[in-house]
Amino acid sequence: MANKRKQLLAAAAKSVRKPDPDRLKDERKRKPYGDRQTLPVTFSFFASDYYWLEDLIAALKRAGYPANSSTVLREAILRLKEDLTGKTLAQILTDFAEHQAKRS
Repeated sequence: MANKRKQLLAAAAKSVRKPDPDRLKDERKRKPYGDRQTLPVTFSFFASDYYWLEDLIAALKRAGYPANSSTVLREAILRLKEDLTGKTLAQILTDFAEHQAKRS
C-alpha cells in the first residue's frame, strides 16, 4: 500500500505545472482576441438607475434591437469617450463637476 502511495505521489508531482509569473507579462498571451476581453467588472447602481437601465433594454428589445446590459453600457462608454476626446483634464473635471451639481 505504501508503495502504491509513493507511485501516485510521484506521478502527481510530474504532472504539476511549475509556476511561471512571467507568462502573464506577454500581452499576446493575455489578449488572444485582439482588444476585446471579457473582464469581471462590477458596477453599483442606485435602484432607480438599475430599473431605468432594465426598462431601456426591454424597450430596445421590443424594437428589435438585440440589447443587453453589456451592449448598453458599452454604448454609454463610447459616447462618453467621444464627448471627452480632445478635452484637457481641467475641462473634464469641470464637466464632471457641472453634471454632478445638476444632479444635486
